[in-house]
Amino acid sequence: MPAPQPALRRPGIDRAIIWLSLFGLLVILVLMALLIVRDREEAEQQAADRAQMQALLLAEHAARLFDSAELALSTVIDETRGADLRSLPDAGRMHRRLAWLARRLPYVEAFWLHGPTGALRVSSLAHPPPRLDASGQDFFIIHSRDPDAGVHVGGLTGSGDGRSTFRLSRRLEHHRGGFRGVVSLTVEVPFFRNFYGRLPLPANSCVSLLRAPDMSVLVAQPPSEEDDRRSLADRLRDRMAENPDWGLFQQASTADGLRRVVAYRKVSGFPLYVTVAIPLATMDAEWRQRVVLRLAEAGGAILILGLLTTLALREAGRQRLFQQTLEQRVAIR
Repeated sequence: MPAPQPALRRPGIDRAIIWLSLFGLLVILVLMALLIVRDREEAEQQAADRAQMQALLLAEHAARLFDSAELALSTVIDETRGADLRSLPDAGRMHRRLAWLARRLPYVEAFWLHGPTGALRVSSLAHPPPRLDASGQDFFIIHSRDPDAGVHVGGLTGSGDGRSTFRLSRRLEHHRGGFRGVVSLTVEVPFFRNFYGRLPLPANSCVSLLRAPDMSVLVAQPPSEEDDRRSLADRLRDRMAENPDWGLFQQASTADGLRRVVAYRKVSGFPLYVTVAIPLATMDAEWRQRVVLRLAEAGGAILILGLLTTLALREAGRQRLFQQTLEQRVAIR
């Protein structure tokens, strides 16, 4: 009689298949983790790039608008050159001219022409103009004292952001260089707010227009809290120390608790800055969608690996059974 066969042990081929499968599983998990981390970095970069691109476009838009406004002020300066703003006998004609200019610029509320004492001589709103004295206002004081002030951007004025304005002004001089008065225009804040509100930005994004050097907010869409305005001004001043023209930073809002990536850009030729703030929550939502896709891809890869491992083990089992049968027949013979 043939000798009894010893109990079969798991052959080395099965262990090799299992170890290879475990190694393949590890490779899939590590690769998925690396892809998820890379997707996170790409989502952050896309949010930053989007904010920077919008800030660039809005800065160019503001530069074109204020270039037109400065050109209108220069036109008034040329047309009043040599005129005595204390009497100004053709004030009616100048009123009609300023009213025409104001209608040509939809973001301009009115033009104003102040004499050397600060008295309002001509306005595009009415003729004769109301009795207004600008001698104590910042824009008039700056131009009366500094011949090189250029275009001055004033702070926000008005009753609430919905009816607020800010002023662009330039100095008038005699041909000998003496101070002759100030020509200015007031810009309507609602024009910019309506424009910024129609931009194709993610939900809860914020757009602001600020003036330098105090970084006070002239336009904010949507309107922001005072704490957020101060925080934005502080962060801008810090970043401008490194790059005064453009840059990026993150800011957390005290009003809604959202953290945003903020891109800022200087308006060329003017002491103005545009900021675009996009919530990081938008980036997180996009990144989570990518994670779901990566997990689905990983699940499919693991399923295929499992099927291949099962087929390999079955094939190894058939080969082992065939070998056992062959050995038994040889032993019998």
